[in-house]
Amino acid sequence: MQRSKEPALRSFTEIQQLLQQGKKRDVKSILRENSWPINSPIRAQLWPALCAQHQTKQNMLDGFYWDMVHQVFGTTELSDKPIMLPAFVDPAHCLTYHLTRTGRSVADRIVNVLGYDCPDITYSPVLYPITSILLHFMSGE
Repeated sequence: MQRSKEPALRSFTEIQQLLQQGKKRDVKSILRENSWPINSPIRAQLWPALCAQHQTKQNMLDGFYWDMVHQVFGTTELSDKPIMLPAFVDPAHCLTYHLTRTGRSVADRIVNVLGYDCPDITYSPVLYPITSILLHFMSGE
């Protein structure tokens, strides 16, 4: 009995070309069908390329976030006082991934803004760790 040969993993160049052509549905299929190893260099290339797809209305989105921060906290300045996290955050899952104190405050603020903007979230144990990981890699903290 001969085993079916798995198709070769797609390259970043192939995915980048599809993104440039606006074929997002094809890219989604490729991402679902390919299981690149954890240490594959394509992962470091994919993340920024995929995030760039959502930056078409960046100024509007930035303004929206800061408006929400001001609405929730009354200011855009970070407070020295701890921020109480929304009820949907499980404290057992609040991993900070080596963020500084300022980084943790930013993560707390982001999660609070999400909780305010999305009141239908009732339980999300991975939202805080994901926010922390993203901040860690985006800010270099």
